[in-house]
Amino acid sequence: MSLHVLRLDFNEGVFKDIFLKRNITTGPVLDYRNRNKWDDMMSAVIPDEELFYTVGFLHSSGFDDRKAFDDQNKEILKFCDNAGIDFEFC
Repeated sequence: MSLHVLRLDFNEGVFKDIFLKRNITTGPVLDYRNRNKWDDMMSAVIPDEELFYTVGFLHSSGFDDRKAFDDQNKEILKFCDNAGIDFEFC
């Protein structure tokens, strides 16, 4: 799952709450959040805000573990929706 989000409470609600509680991450999590780290040569569309999160959750699991990751993804999306956090799938 890959998301673009624009709010700082994403860090508190997702990284510090959902990820730490579930503790099931088995692959890398890519997190690019500062506009000044991107340049015009990159093939991505980014928002105008200086601080935003572009996050890629790269899960690695067997078939039996898939439900736990699907549930975590749904919890992240529900958190964003309830908190009024704008997000886009990439």
